[in-house]
Order: sequence, then C-alpha cells, then structure tokens
Amino acid sequence: FPVSPGRLTSLSMSPADDAFLTATDAGVVSLWQLDWPAAQPVASLRTPSSKTLCAFDASGVVFAAASRHRIYLYDAKNYMAGPFTTFSFEVDDIVEKIQTSVHNIRAHDADAYGRAAWTDIKFSPDGDNILVATASPVFLVIDAFEGHIKRVLATSHSEKELRTGCDWSPDSKLVLGGSSDGTIHIWNASSGRSAPKLQGHAGAVGTVLCNPKYLSLASTCSSTALWISTNSREA
Repeated sequence: FPVSPGRLTSLSMSPADDAFLTATDAGVVSLWQLDWPAAQPVASLRTPSSKTLCAFDASGVVFAAASRHRIYLYDAKNYMAGPFTTFSFEVDDIVEKIQTSVHNIRAHDADAYGRAAWTDIKFSPDGDNILVATASPVFLVIDAFEGHIKRVLATSHSEKELRTGCDWSPDSKLVLGGSSDGTIHIWNASSGRSAPKLQGHAGAVGTVLCNPKYLSLASTCSSTALWISTNSREA
C-alpha cells in the first residue's frame, strides 16, 4: 500500500469491514480497502507544523480526521460529501480549561500545553467521547456529539515536547495515556481520578492500544510490551 505524499502519521482499521484509514505528515487522509491497494482521498488538511490524525469509531459508521485543534467527522458511507460536523478549539479556550482542571499548574505551562500539537485520537467504545493526546502531559476528553472539552487529564511529568499515545478500556470507563517517563497513566473517565500506573518501559510510551474485547493492551517505546490484567500490574 503506497502511502503518499509524506510519511505515515496515523492509521485506523474499521471494526465493521476491511477498510482502513491513513493520514500523512503532508495532511492527506485516505481510505483504503485491504483487497485493493489504491487509496480513495478523503481530505487534505494543510496545517503546517501539525500532525494529521485519523480514527474510526467503534461501529465503523463514523470516522474522524484531526489536525491543529480541529476535528472533522465523516460518514464512512458518504465521506465524499465532506465532513458532516467540524469541531474547532481556540487555543485560549484550551488553556483556560487546562488552568481550571490541573491543580497548581503554572500559567506559562498551561499556555504551552494548550498550544501543543495533537499526537493521537481515539473514540470511546460507547461512542460518547473522543480522547486526544497532545505533545504535552495533557490529554483531552471531548464530547463526541457537542464538541466541547469535558475533561482535562494530565500526567505529573513536565516535559513539553512529547509524542505519546492514548486509548480507552473496552468498557469506556478508563482512559490510558503514555508518558515520557516510561509509564502508562490510567484515569477513571467519569471522575478523572488516577489509578496506579503501569511501569515497565525504558523510554517514552509512544503508542497505547487496548484490546477492544478483553482487558489487555499493547504499548511501545523502542520495544513493544503486551499487558494482561494481573494483580501485580507488571508487563
């Protein structure tokens, strides 16, 4: 499958059929079929210095393309008509939400986190929310119907240029996000309360993928780890 132009930045498989989405650093989002190595162009999101992302929802009926604080929602069967909804987020609004959500955060950190590029996007399995990882310690939980930020989650690590991944547990009750210190943070999606972290990676966790049916997940730094639910919480 010759993905071009640009380098691959995001990939999402449809849970409904053999289709999958790709996005590149040139801002091109494309739809593919496993039995046909020719892409159908979906969008060209020309946003300099921003990573282009894509994701199917859990039903495969809707997919999202995202770049530079905007999310475009498409009907998977009628994507040629363009997005049916676009969510746009002003930097000042993101910064204000971070300041009111993250305890004792400094103003210049909140500003930097609010301006950070987005690095991953995932629909919750129940379809109600969209989770966004950023190039900062901050993760955003966004209402998938109304497009407002419902919750801000933050790791304790203070580095500002991260490339972390995120995902939901199969029941949509937990949010998981990678960190530059090699841990995976876990939060209660409703309360925002932190759970014990998963530890075992030697470097920053760039990818987090949960099994859609069972309580297990895969994550990567320079190596790949498979996690299975145990009392020890170790990989």
